[in-house]
Amino acid sequence: MFCTRTLINVSATNKKDKLSSYSNYGGITLAAPGGDYGDEWETNGIDPSELVLVTYPTNLPQPYISQVLNLPKGYTLSVGTSLAAPKVAGAIGVLLAESREKSYRELSTNKIEKILRKSSVDLGAKGKDPQFGYGRLNLNKALDLVK
Repeated sequence: MFCTRTLINVSATNKKDKLSSYSNYGGITLAAPGGDYGDEWETNGIDPSELVLVTYPTNLPQPYISQVLNLPKGYTLSVGTSLAAPKVAGAIGVLLAESREKSYRELSTNKIEKILRKSSVDLGAKGKDPQFGYGRLNLNKALDLVK
């Protein structure tokens, strides 16, 4: 087991691979889907098709949007970098598991960051930029790079 301190700053993208309206930016390492409110949410209200389906505690009252859309208990729609960041963390877990499954050495944090960087889908300005970092997470391509 290794212990090291690596910080990965994550921004959120919408379904059009644009920076979500609420997303943080500057010093970003990687972007991941986090949903958005829709292009015209300030004038026309929130567009549910732009939101992300997430689990929701079943012991709490079902949110209004879930009721209106007749979603099953335990699910709701949401947005946020708080949805994007766990996708990156989960992807790292998958990469570590894949490495173990293939009986390779434990991936170092540097190797993981290199895999994420090389496999990301470049968005925004070419190369690393303040909005998307190296680009949007692409786990399928990242898995191909585990060696």
